[in-house]
Amino acid sequence: MTWAQASAACTAAGLRLCTESEWQRACAGAGNLAYPYGNAYSPTACNGNDYDADCALPDDDRLMSTGTSYGCPPPGASQCLSGYGAFDLSGNLKEWTGTQVSASPLAYRIRGGAFDNIAAGLTCQFDFLSGEATYEFANLGFRCCANTIP
Repeated sequence: MTWAQASAACTAAGLRLCTESEWQRACAGAGNLAYPYGNAYSPTACNGNDYDADCALPDDDRLMSTGTSYGCPPPGASQCLSGYGAFDLSGNLKEWTGTQVSASPLAYRIRGGAFDNIAAGLTCQFDFLSGEATYEFANLGFRCCANTIP
């Protein structure tokens, strides 16, 4: 969905798109980790390009349900979980943030990696992407944040 659609969905839920700094903090945790689950890359911890849902060839990169237990065989609980309890910040879908990076054209920061990204694009620190407010792509989603602690 576009940035406007993502922002409207969060607003309708009484929330807002997370800022880039909130997203970063949620991903890296208090320890400022490289990945939500630690500092060493694990190809089966999250849904990135290296993960295959059916554990067999050919490569079948695709979107999975949030909180899926990735692995071959899958563990009892998802390992793609940050220290703050947020699922899938490394892989599955890239995410719109509420952080504007330019006015002309109007563009916002995109964080996180997706099911089709390699390890370098799945780190919590990867912040190379931004998109115009009308941009949409199959591997781009969003996450909502609150102004107060529930």
